[in-house]
Amino acid sequence: MYFTLLLRISVKRFEAGSVLMGEITKTIRTNT
Repeated sequence: MYFTLLLRISVKRFEAGSVLMGEITKTIRTNT
């Protein structure tokens, strides 16, 4: 139970990180 909860949090963090990286990449491409 605890492991699955931890796994879900990790996935959510990973997804949020991916979105953040995507936004940063967009910003860099737009600025340059």
